[in-house]
Amino acid sequence: MTALTSNNHTIHIRATFVARLYFTQEFGGELQDALKIIIDKDSSDEDIERESLKLIWAMNKAENKANGKSTLNFRQWFEQYNGLRFDDYYKDFLAEISNGFLIKDTGQATSEQTSDNFTQFLITIAIKLGISMDELNELTTQALFDILQIFADSNNGEDRNVVATPAQNEAFWR
Repeated sequence: MTALTSNNHTIHIRATFVARLYFTQEFGGELQDALKIIIDKDSSDEDIERESLKLIWAMNKAENKANGKSTLNFRQWFEQYNGLRFDDYYKDFLAEISNGFLIKDTGQATSEQTSDNFTQFLITIAIKLGISMDELNELTTQALFDILQIFADSNNGEDRNVVATPAQNEAFWR
């Protein structure tokens, strides 16, 4: 989480897969396209600022959601924060998107970095395939249950394929 400050306004942002989903839902475009504009040195200042504000809104909504708060729709939010000075928050904004959205090749990534990148990769694929977050959660929950069941059975010497029923799945995760 990062706090962006400009003109006595503070906006808390969080670059997560939920922010990516909010961006896609609200603006209908791909987050990667916005990031290309933001990072590209040939982009105009207006384009960079426009895409940055859209992304800040999505990340602010993700942060607010994580803290149980609501967020205005983009137009109302934009009117509220219209006086932001781009130069005041740009470096902190870039640091947050770099840490949360961009997959870096560091040579030897930690397991935590690899896990975060893999999660973002899966969610990106799911969004492109039109899979809702609920469907993705159900699929991953089912896969985890199957893996755990097979692991438990292998310790008992049993070798069988197990597919959890929806009732078993729901009971397991409650």
